[in-house]
Amino acid sequence: MLKVNNLIGVGAARIPNKYSDLIVAQSNLRYANGTTSYTDDIGRGVILTNGAQVTNERIVLDGTNDYGYYSDSSVADFDFNSSDDFTIEIFCKPEIDREFQWLLQVKPVAEMSTSTSNWRFAIDRNNSRLFYAAGSGSTIYSAAFANMYNGDVHHFVVSRVSGVLYFGADGKILSSSAYAVAGPTNSLRRLAIGFFRTSDYLHNFKGQVASYRIHKGVGLYTEDYRVPNVGDYKFPAI
Repeated sequence: MLKVNNLIGVGAARIPNKYSDLIVAQSNLRYANGTTSYTDDIGRGVILTNGAQVTNERIVLDGTNDYGYYSDSSVADFDFNSSDDFTIEIFCKPEIDREFQWLLQVKPVAEMSTSTSNWRFAIDRNNSRLFYAAGSGSTIYSAAFANMYNGDVHHFVVSRVSGVLYFGADGKILSSSAYAVAGPTNSLRRLAIGFFRTSDYLHNFKGQVASYRIHKGVGLYTEDYRVPNVGDYKFPAI
């Protein structure tokens, strides 16, 4: 049997996430068509802007400066120190015409028009791989994932455990690298969905986001895993 969020079982839909109290952001996007603001699954407000909206329980982004962001900019839960374990994961369907695509990132409010970020989790199209970076630290890339642009929705994850980053896609750990770098902390910062920067949307995400989830305090994936899809590319309810 495979591991599901560090639990042994035979079906993700039947097994709850025993680390629910460590979830700092999650949304399964079960909202009406046309929704442009919502409260996520743990009670935090999110705004979709510049034409972004929910369609068929997915955020649909055309990449022309449309994105989502958390309205509360003072959430320290989104800061990762060098010793923090964490898990950032997303179900999404990327389109191929962007060289780099930012999936999830935390940015200082004063730097929304620059490339500065506390941390970012993104896609490198040219090499069909994922990457993660914190602050001014070096960027760490995963091994290639050949099916990234096959037209399907995929589960992408970066998980840090004891100073090691593990990248995963659709149940397979692609690679791991040591990375004990802290992102800078700011009194005002935003968690953004599909966003690069306001002055240049070239690297905004283009495609569909079906759901996303962030844990702080636990790295869930260190080996090949059962994808936590309870149907329609959604995570288990909290």
